[in-house]
Amino acid sequence: TVLAMTVSTNDDARRAAEDRAAVHGAAFLAESQTGGRGRGGKAWHSPAGKSIYLSLVLRPELSPERLPQLALAAGVGIAEVVQPMVTEQVQIKWPNDVVVGGRKLVVILVEAVSRDQQTIVVVGVGLNVLNESFPDDLPAATSLLLAGADRSSLDRDEIAAELIVGLRQAADELAREGLEACLEVPRERDALAGRDVVTA
Repeated sequence: TVLAMTVSTNDDARRAAEDRAAVHGAAFLAESQTGGRGRGGKAWHSPAGKSIYLSLVLRPELSPERLPQLALAAGVGIAEVVQPMVTEQVQIKWPNDVVVGGRKLVVILVEAVSRDQQTIVVVGVGLNVLNESFPDDLPAATSLLLAGADRSSLDRDEIAAELIVGLRQAADELAREGLEACLEVPRERDALAGRDVVTA
């Protein structure tokens, strides 16, 4: 499903999942969002025609306590997709960001939906693609374009298709082989390696 504008693709995907209208792997995209959000309900800058706003409905074979691992697995899958487009190392900042040069490129929002004793997961992704600037209150954000990607190679439809495939594969690999297999990536991919992390 692709919309010109929506409040949140995660909300669209969540409603479809609750109404049994979304199969495993169903994707919801929009050109812009009026209420895009990240972890903790923080607003996500969602201008029209610049970024990818994507939510995927998944029915992973995972126990409830393992569902938070999906955000990390998704980050690995996304990093693998975007790394060839930029020169700097793409890193994963636990638990839900993908960064380049210390600046946020992608936000990931994983939300669980319970339906008929089955847990359905919505994985939302906001990827900055063609943004040339950001509001003053987002000094730590970047885009593929600002990170050095060739503008002529930044076809949002193609990137979105690659993200959908990458996310599905990451979720399936997590369910099939466990988190350790998903994390078999270079150590330099970890933006928090060697740093103390305090969660609120």
